[in-house]
Amino acid sequence: MLLLSGISARAQQQPGGTTGLPNENLNPIPATSGTLGLFTLETGELMQAGWSLSAYGNRFTRMPGSVVVSNYGLTVGWGFRKWVNFYTNFQPEVATHIGSPAELSLRTPPDVTLFPQYQNTIYRTLSPGQRPAYVEDFPFASRNDSGPGNVTLGVKFGLLAEADNAPLNLSIRNDAIIPTRYALTSLLGNGTQTGAFDDLILVAASRSFFGLITVALNAGYEITRDSRAGGSRDLVQADQVHLGSGFILFPAKRLQFMTEYNALVFTGAATPNTTFGPRDPVDGIWGFRVYALPVMAIDIGYRYMLNLSNAADRNGFIMKLGFSTWPF
Repeated sequence: MLLLSGISARAQQQPGGTTGLPNENLNPIPATSGTLGLFTLETGELMQAGWSLSAYGNRFTRMPGSVVVSNYGLTVGWGFRKWVNFYTNFQPEVATHIGSPAELSLRTPPDVTLFPQYQNTIYRTLSPGQRPAYVEDFPFASRNDSGPGNVTLGVKFGLLAEADNAPLNLSIRNDAIIPTRYALTSLLGNGTQTGAFDDLILVAASRSFFGLITVALNAGYEITRDSRAGGSRDLVQADQVHLGSGFILFPAKRLQFMTEYNALVFTGAATPNTTFGPRDPVDGIWGFRVYALPVMAIDIGYRYMLNLSNAADRNGFIMKLGFSTWPF
């Protein structure tokens, strides 16, 4: 439910008529999280007041199974006070396409001799004595299907701001990631969410250099819970470490070039998994933001899974329409 808006927070007017913003005529735009940012990453800045809206489509790949996930979401952000923002993110449609079904335990034939059940989980092993195989952040994905995703409610606190002559923008946010499906039959029939409540804490930092480039870093930890059916666990789900870095080139211009690199690291106790390659996915996003109006911009990026070399399709994309108000 990890960053550059490409624009530093709108500062209060300084002596001589200058501000801390590379271009005070262009408003910051939210990332897919609902906080101000780049494509999926966020900057450390906050809206001092006002609203933000965005609609996006996001496509990426996971292993095993060469599972292509396409999610479509809506975000709303509210700048309540100078140091506090609220936001929400809802994905009304998430689709999964399975490129290599033979790599997933949920697609193995129900033959207990060749594919025995793994302990008390929902998975069968790929062969006797072996581990099961599943997508760790989409553990029920097993078929070409679509359905609703999670609802995220969050709050973001500003710690430092370039607008107040600090050396960088620094913030911390907390996301409550709420599933919209809980029943095991519904999860197995769709596979677009985990069916359990998760909590993400993420720190974001950003800094603008000479009005030519804005750099951002994100680091977060997502505490996961295990889905349950009839009081017993369906699986033990690993916690997640979210890491990201990115930059926006020419943040003072209506046409801005943006780059992101993201890593998702699974950690802690978890049901053993056969990954068919690296366990932790790493991707890059390269693209641009163009302002149709000073308050509205379109983001288009090409997404590529950098380390999932065994995936049948490593290509993805992100497209986003963002809007924000920003009082003078």
